Amino acid sequence: MRKELIVPEGVDVQIELPFIIIRSTLGELKKRFEYSGISIKYNSNEKKIKLECSSAKRTDLAVLGTITALIKNMIQGVQKEFVFKMECVFAHFPMSVKVQGNEIQIQNFLGERKARKINMSDGVTMKVNGNEIVIRGMSKEFVSQTAGKLEKACYKGRRDPRKFQDGIYPVGWSDE
Repeated sequence: MRKELIVPEGVDVQIELPFIIIRSTLGELKKRFEYSGISIKYNSNEKKIKLECSSAKRTDLAVLGTITALIKNMIQGVQKEFVFKMECVFAHFPMSVKVQGNEIQIQNFLGERKARKINMSDGVTMKVNGNEIVIRGMSKEFVSQTAGKLEKACYKGRRDPRKFQDGIYPVGWSDE
């Protein structure tokens, strides 16, 4: 099975197996793709990335689809940053979120004295506007990982979720 990706103008692709490097005016993304059943080639004249699977096994085809989607996301990311929004919700204890360098601090969550700390992934920036948190970056994978870490940091233990609704919840992807 074969798949082709068209590379838009202004995007440069370089394949140095097992790495694929995609550059644009916004920056550069580099990812390692190492799977024996799939070959990746770039034709600079046609501006196409060609992915080919040597077998028709179900797992190989699934990996081919995953690699194709990851490369598409890399191409989109170097053209326009991915933006993910989250919201802080609290009922009784006013929770605050602060960004200090590469670290996120959640303070006063459920009245806790000690701040919960999370490290952001590389290439990700975060901005806090009141109760709204905006996470942005070129890599969709890293933006999603940071959002997941932030949501998981507000784990309430074995408390009743109907009563304790405090936390940081995803709103969704934005087109800013």
